[in-house]
Amino acid sequence: MVDGRAERLAELLTQVPRERTQALPALHLLHDLAGHLSLEGLEQVAGWLRVSKSELYAVATSYTEFRLDVPAPDILVVCSGLSCRMAGSSVLTAALRMAGRTVEERECFFYCAVAPVAEVAGAMLGRASVSAIETASK
Repeated sequence: MVDGRAERLAELLTQVPRERTQALPALHLLHDLAGHLSLEGLEQVAGWLRVSKSELYAVATSYTEFRLDVPAPDILVVCSGLSCRMAGSSVLTAALRMAGRTVEERECFFYCAVAPVAEVAGAMLGRASVSAIETASK
């Protein structure tokens, strides 16, 4: 990883018990730090937890909220889970696309209490609207 992230991840991982049951919390730390799950980061987490890289990769790919690639800076991600759909995420997605934005839909971000939710520049935005997303994008 670049920009001292490996050192920062090592520091963050000290908060996580070295047990395989802690794979998900450790993956969240990596994802929050880098905005995606890099191969180097996955190797570092696997080493910390004393699990195989393939086992950790299996966990990582089981959850839709994790990215394995660096996200393009202009892509918006809108939750399409049930709570977000009920709160208008479909309308939000359509409006963003009509405004010329590139939008991905993700099954669930697990922030249902503040639906609809969008990921803007790697940060979660609850109660998302077109104007709030445009403001957050600047």
